[in-house]
Amino acid sequence: MNAMRWKLTPLLKGILWSNVVGFVLLIAINTVAGYFSGERGLVITTGYVFVPLIIGIISAYFWSAEDLTVLQGLGRSLLNTLATLTASFVVMGEGIICLLILAAWLAVLVAIGFGIGWVLFKIGKTIFLEIKKRQQLKASVAMFLALVLLVDVLSPRQEERLVSDALVIQASPEEVWKYVVAFPPIESRSAFWLFDLGLPRPVQTTVSGNFKGAERKCIFSTGAVFDEVMTTFEPQKNLIFDIVKQPADPEILGHFDLSRGQFLIQDNGDGTVTLTGNSWYRLHVVPTWYYDLWAERIVREVHLRVMKHIKTLAESGRGVAVK
Repeated sequence: MNAMRWKLTPLLKGILWSNVVGFVLLIAINTVAGYFSGERGLVITTGYVFVPLIIGIISAYFWSAEDLTVLQGLGRSLLNTLATLTASFVVMGEGIICLLILAAWLAVLVAIGFGIGWVLFKIGKTIFLEIKKRQQLKASVAMFLALVLLVDVLSPRQEERLVSDALVIQASPEEVWKYVVAFPPIESRSAFWLFDLGLPRPVQTTVSGNFKGAERKCIFSTGAVFDEVMTTFEPQKNLIFDIVKQPADPEILGHFDLSRGQFLIQDNGDGTVTLTGNSWYRLHVVPTWYYDLWAERIVREVHLRVMKHIKTLAESGRGVAVK
């Protein structure tokens, strides 16, 4: 029993203290960034790059006394990543889908951090102890990290992005328009795996009237509702709506803002029309290049689910337009 407890202690210490320090650093970095930028709750790249690395490095400090193989080290890093994701769910209220998206990024950086720490604490222990004695070098490292943080804070934030999709429908512009403004519930099953795992998917839209300035609601499967106002209303041609209120869904809240949507109808002159769906959004998570790969795909799947439903209704003539 004592031997088992001795073996578990470094593992638990590495997971516990690396995550405690990591979360404290993340909160501190984003608080400082928000203070200097004037943007409350600002999320910057520094926190989501350096913090996972530091989590890995600190875990290596507690595990370096053991003779671990590469696979054992990677296994512990994955376990540590799972602990971080669990803490994010329990403490920070993150959604399951968001954590699933974050998992790959976090796992890679924690493993890299562990590798760096392993070199420092296991292989290069003598070199590391010598570095600790040189105050000038430590000050230089601190200044470098502070400079990186400052540059990150002052860098331009994520610009608004556009996702556009088009679909050819064998129907008249008048028939398609019936279901562009609002459509009855979508009863077909989803073909997108994240929707199957619980990501909210569009099921219906309703409107308060068929005119510019009317309210529009996009209802999702979890009961989440996007409140919209139609700002451009050109029958059989162009519908633009501004999103004025987003739902407080853990998969959406604080991660990205959808600002505007559009449906364009182009008469092809051969009995078909091209329906184009556009959405504008802004990400609030970093690194943006990584999360935008997911965000773009999710927005596109939302487009296609709605547009395919409109296509089915318009081509079959069996749908009843929502007034």
